Amino acid sequence: VVKYRLPKWHCDIPLSDACRAIELLRDSAQQWGIDGSKPLGVIGYSAGGHLAATVVTKFLTEKSRPDFGILCFPVISLEIFRTHYGTRFELLGETPTSEQLIAWSANKQVTDRTSPCFIVHCQDDDIVPVTHSVMMYEALIQQGIKAELFCPSTGKHGWNLLSEHFSQRTACQQAILQFISEITLVK
Repeated sequence: VVKYRLPKWHCDIPLSDACRAIELLRDSAQQWGIDGSKPLGVIGYSAGGHLAATVVTKFLTEKSRPDFGILCFPVISLEIFRTHYGTRFELLGETPTSEQLIAWSANKQVTDRTSPCFIVHCQDDDIVPVTHSVMMYEALIQQGIKAELFCPSTGKHGWNLLSEHFSQRTACQQAILQFISEITLVK
């Protein structure tokens, strides 16, 4: 678990913290009893999903590039009308430029080096519209990046993968494990 610093309009701070955490895990794998031959991923929910999506697209070094990302009801685009205002404000302030909005919209940053992603987003999410996840999925597919989109009809916003009130929890967990096992086969 990474407790990253909030940016207060210095958008590179959370990215730096998350990338440093991945590097630290890789550098300390043997010391901490981590099997360094297995894929190392990043997971994030909502605004943390934006950070995870940013890490898979804008990693700072090859060592900080995650092998995969799990994006749960993520904020993806900061430029669309129905974005999560709090995330956009924390990162870019009150009046971001159009260049900043594009630079920090993960779907606009996908390249052929972007990590594979499993995306889960409930269709009835009334905080972050499912459109965000669909845009990220489409951007990944356009670049030929392995991606999976899991979109149950109900579940709203704010659950986690251990939430018993999330009715699709077991199916989602199984789909994620399958996705990770496929990444493992490729690595």
